[in-house]
This record gives sequence, structure tokens and C-alpha cells, in this order.
Amino acid sequence: MEARPERAAEVKAFLGSIVPDSEANAHQWFAFQVEGTNIFGITGYFADDSSRNNRLSGEATKAMFARGKEWFIAPPDAVKVDVLGN
Repeated sequence: MEARPERAAEVKAFLGSIVPDSEANAHQWFAFQVEGTNIFGITGYFADDSSRNNRLSGEATKAMFARGKEWFIAPPDAVKVDVLGN
């Protein structure tokens, strides 16, 4: 997600404030910023599809998507992927 330059600090603070431990079955969860850019992302790993869907419909996701036009160059997008091995 590419933040508008004037909103990058706000996006960074918001992503840093999300508490992943409050989500049941979140094995690992990370918010990140690509160094030297206004590009941010979130990646999470969940026990099952139900847990993943709960996160995607949670309050933090709703808040981020509600501010999509204000914060980001293009609307944020959630893409589901399945880990095939580790």
C-alpha cells in the first residue's frame, strides 16, 4: 500500500498501534514499511481460514479501509495466499 507522502507518518503510527495478540489464532503478524519509501504492508499467518477471515473483517482492517482514499495513493487491497511450505 503506497501512502500519500503527507500521510505516511499517520499510516506508520496506525500500523504500529495495531495489537495482533488480540486476534485469536494469529500465529504471526507483521506490519512493515519498505525502507526509503511510503510503501507499507501487512502480512499475517493464521491457524485456519476462519481465523484469517476474522482478521480481515476486524476493526483495524475496517478502520484502514475506511481511510483508504485519505491515506493511500490507491485503495488498500487484501490478498489471501496459502503457505505451501516452510
